[in-house]
Amino acid sequence: MDVLKALVARVARAFYEPKYIVILDELNNAPPNSNGVREEDLVMALKMAPRDVHRICGKLKQDRLLKMATRMEARKQDQRPVPKTYYYLDYKEFVDVVKWKMYKMQTIVRDNLRTQSENKGYICPNCSRKFTPLDAIALSGGDGLFHCDIQPTSIDTFTRTITTHHFLIETNGFFGDSSKLHL
Repeated sequence: MDVLKALVARVARAFYEPKYIVILDELNNAPPNSNGVREEDLVMALKMAPRDVHRICGKLKQDRLLKMATRMEARKQDQRPVPKTYYYLDYKEFVDVVKWKMYKMQTIVRDNLRTQSENKGYICPNCSRKFTPLDAIALSGGDGLFHCDIQPTSIDTFTRTITTHHFLIETNGFFGDSSKLHL
């Protein structure tokens, strides 16, 4: 359960503004087997207007990170029941949504990386001449080194711009191996 609570905290802080973080933290800190947190309790704890809490929770519900339930409850013993809204985290669906969003983000980053690597090419560190990947293949000699057609010496390192690749590595390091999360 601690792993799931840590995942909720990390996702909230990585992708959402502070007002969403506070709501997710309140729901994450709710007792495990409770029926959720009443909207009135969120309003009191966060000192926000009910309309604002409902709007924020609506966005999180749209993102499928929290669930909403409405129950009929009587205010007093002899009064007619009124609907009360409860919010809660369904950790199984939360994990599935996060895994799906991470997968989609990684495919977008990989596509960008592929496009970037096809478009950028290589740069000779000595003469700063740019080569496409196909030109770089033509410049490779039998010894496994690149030979610049301007410089008479062989060049063993060509630098390549891969900022997207570094982003992909950082996101994997930040969230860890998401394939290990199963409920």
